[in-house]
Amino acid sequence: GDCFDPLSLPDGQLALPLADATGHGIGPALIMTECRALFHALITVTPDLADVVARVNNLLEADLPDGKFVTAFFGLLSPADHTLSWISAGQAPLFQYHARSGQLLELPAGGVPAGIVADFPYDAPTRWAMEPGDFMVLVTDGFLECTNAAGEQFGHARLQTVIHAHSACGSADIIRGMTGAIEAFVGNQPQADDLTALVVRRR
Repeated sequence: GDCFDPLSLPDGQLALPLADATGHGIGPALIMTECRALFHALITVTPDLADVVARVNNLLEADLPDGKFVTAFFGLLSPADHTLSWISAGQAPLFQYHARSGQLLELPAGGVPAGIVADFPYDAPTRWAMEPGDFMVLVTDGFLECTNAAGEQFGHARLQTVIHAHSACGSADIIRGMTGAIEAFVGNQPQADDLTALVVRRR
């Protein structure tokens, strides 16, 4: 039920979807396939992220059964001017690291998950002009909700600590640091949910 699938666009931008459908198994996988296909098809027609997200939301709302929805980050990365723009449809947390200050911010979602409310008024895309060393970490809720033998969840604070500790590392090492911390935390407990992460970094 998780998906991340960057797509190169003709104008040189990179479309960055990361999403998580409710539930587990084949049903959510099919929902995610639909969501991915809708976003890819629409973003290749227009770079207007607000319009694309509104259309994806309405199409999913018309098609999905009651109680089914998708939390999603819909982003556009412009390498030409080092900007990342996004709309978050219920997908949170978003971790934004500012290299100049060493500050790691946890940003909330900007709207409800896709497929719940037709014509939902999502906020205009957030636009971030990234400086060298800046990065954003996107994760699905499997990172936060994994549980150890004592029944404790890994949670936001532990994940923030791990990300900050790896802030000088490359993108792949940030993800390795997070997954390594999760594995050490849960021990022999079974993995209950998908773990999906995406790091967007300006070198």
